[in-house]
Amino acid sequence: MLCPYDLQVGSDVIASAERTHPMVLRGGRDLPSSSYNPHVPVPASCDRPLEDPPARAAVLAYRNDLARVRAFTTRQAERAGLSDRRLRDLVIAVGELAANTLAHTSGPGMLAIWATPEEIICQVQDTGHIEDPVTGRLRPDPADLGGGRGLWVVNQVCDLVQIRTGRRETQIRLHMRLPA
Repeated sequence: MLCPYDLQVGSDVIASAERTHPMVLRGGRDLPSSSYNPHVPVPASCDRPLEDPPARAAVLAYRNDLARVRAFTTRQAERAGLSDRRLRDLVIAVGELAANTLAHTSGPGMLAIWATPEEIICQVQDTGHIEDPVTGRLRPDPADLGGGRGLWVVNQVCDLVQIRTGRRETQIRLHMRLPA
């Protein structure tokens, strides 16, 4: 499995994804990509800002109150019908992203949550900037004192994590499938 943004991809897109993704799933096992090159730029489609959340999205601006962010996420996930275990995972993931806003930016963050028939989607947006476009995709070395563990956890518990970052803004969108 490669980047799941588009299931209708040709061999040139797959080759590009293998060069820009350190791990691929083959035969149910995570394996290092044989052609991964951390110096290859991320494809242009991953550099474009995400589309705006739909007008029906529930929105919360936050700055200092992580408990309020977690409570808001819990209410929206319950309303969407997310299972208890997945709800806890989503609250952890959104909490990690909101904590990053507090730790790494001087401004507020914005959380938008909405559901489709298949999934619940949460978007955290702030004024931060992420230097490494694949941050959180590889498990950080336990001996490393640097950050990155929160984004790694987010990638472990969510079905899809989309990151867009620029000089003035970062958008991170989390997707979790709803029960059938």
